[in-house]
Amino acid sequence: MTEKLKGSKGRPMRHPLHNEVTSHTKGRKQETASGKSRCRKESNRESNKESNKEPNKRKKTPSILAVFLAPSPHTGTLRSISKPVTVKKIEQPITVKKIEQQVKVKKIEQQVDIRPLNPSEDGITIFGSNPELPVMTDDEGRLIFSGEVKFPPVTFTQNVFTGLLSEDLPQLLPSQDVSIQTTFSYAIINRSPNPVLVQLEISPNDTDYTVDSEMTIDGQTMKILTPLRFLKYSRIAYLSAESGKHASFDVYYQAQSG
Repeated sequence: MTEKLKGSKGRPMRHPLHNEVTSHTKGRKQETASGKSRCRKESNRESNKESNKEPNKRKKTPSILAVFLAPSPHTGTLRSISKPVTVKKIEQPITVKKIEQQVKVKKIEQQVDIRPLNPSEDGITIFGSNPELPVMTDDEGRLIFSGEVKFPPVTFTQNVFTGLLSEDLPQLLPSQDVSIQTTFSYAIINRSPNPVLVQLEISPNDTDYTVDSEMTIDGQTMKILTPLRFLKYSRIAYLSAESGKHASFDVYYQAQSG
């Protein structure tokens, strides 16, 4: 027979052995719960460690951008390039319709077969100051000019020195600014029987002069002096070709510009 225990108030009482089993079972449940809690904490720690390591791994791993160029499957034509790319090898012919920037070719591994140019099929377009209007030519390849072509007018300049008399020491005529002259010359007319020595001098600053050319003009003759070199200023120096024999002569400076 099972003996029932009653408390002081008549309520049923649990057996002391049942209390021990119950307390033992509760202890095991608490140990199991605490163990699970430890496992979760350790798992969270491991996951946190791995998540902390991931950014470092990402920093060490370089980002790679791959660009693939492939011709159109229908026409074999490269349609467009949106960003600068480097092409290492071309296995199939690629037709480029338009080149907007300069292309540099470092190396050609195979010989490029370029056919002879044909004027009816090949040509170049030349533009002037207007990038929208190319230079035009006629059927014979000559340039076509439209509108009025203006040339600057030709300007003539002259300075005359008459009745000059040579002496044994050199004398000078006024200098001439020839910087904008297309051409100029000096005409010397000896009106006496005695010869005269004439020198053409040039200078870059109208102060320092050097002899460019010289000649002797015999009596009753005329000769022309033209410069061999160019500097901004020119002038004439003269003296008697024979000591004590003076010569009377005229000098004409004439120049053209334009």
